[in-house]
Amino acid sequence: MENHQEFTRYKFSRKLDKAPQDDPFINSPLELLPEGWLEALPGEMLVALNICILPYPEQTSHRGLADEYGRFFDSTALTGSQVGRSVNLALTDFRIGENGMTRMLIFSRPGLPRRSAG
Repeated sequence: MENHQEFTRYKFSRKLDKAPQDDPFINSPLELLPEGWLEALPGEMLVALNICILPYPEQTSHRGLADEYGRFFDSTALTGSQVGRSVNLALTDFRIGENGMTRMLIFSRPGLPRRSAG
């Protein structure tokens, strides 16, 4: 938790034993919170991101990953960005979902510094 006079920042993370076979967002760390905890926070939520970081599969390309995982985003707004000297890939559609969060999927090759991932 990071607390300032004008805002409070929470970061929840969950390490999975293996990469999800289907929906990469199915195991949200928010599921570990007590029911109603998030809704009971004071103030207004400004930004909420659900970021899933997966290992970059060998023998694939940015385009191949966008084609395979684009189905988890609105295809009319899907945006991809090469990050970390263009060797990693971030996908999002910038849409706010029913849970109030925007999804982002990052494929990271070995060697991405932990701090670079947030």
